[in-house]
Amino acid sequence: MSVHHVTIPISVIADMVNTSRKAIAMEEHPAQQPDARKTQNAETPDPEALLPLTPAVFHILLALADGERHGYSIMREIEHFTSGQVRLGPTTLYRSIKQMLAAGLIEELDERPDPALDDERRRYYRLTTFGRRVALAESARLDHLVAIAQAKRSRLSLASDTLAGSQLSQGGA
Repeated sequence: MSVHHVTIPISVIADMVNTSRKAIAMEEHPAQQPDARKTQNAETPDPEALLPLTPAVFHILLALADGERHGYSIMREIEHFTSGQVRLGPTTLYRSIKQMLAAGLIEELDERPDPALDDERRRYYRLTTFGRRVALAESARLDHLVAIAQAKRSRLSLASDTLAGSQLSQGGA
């Protein structure tokens, strides 16, 4: 299976980020959590230190925002919420999961569903509290980036039109 890189429109990214942030924030109950900026110390890693996340890692965090999943379910969820525009292959998925486990973003569950109801070889993963904080920080970073892109969109469009007009007047393509 080949994995294709695609360009995702800014509006699609903004919708995904907003939807995911709401889901993560609702699960985290921020009103009951201490402000991370006030409680940072040597034992509490700073989520900002891991940013920017790779697209694969961020998509995996978003897929796990709704609850625990096994690897194949994570791949299907990512493909679903990106409308097929992002498809992680097994190598990318499991390499990312290994890194995320080491960084404390996710954890593997010890408990498994009844083997009669599920394949006992499957490993299930869920977000850690730190993983949720990192996902929220990345979501905020991307919101800021999308806001900049939206503010610059008209200038980019005008610059593109000006460049195209200048090439035409000079006999260019």
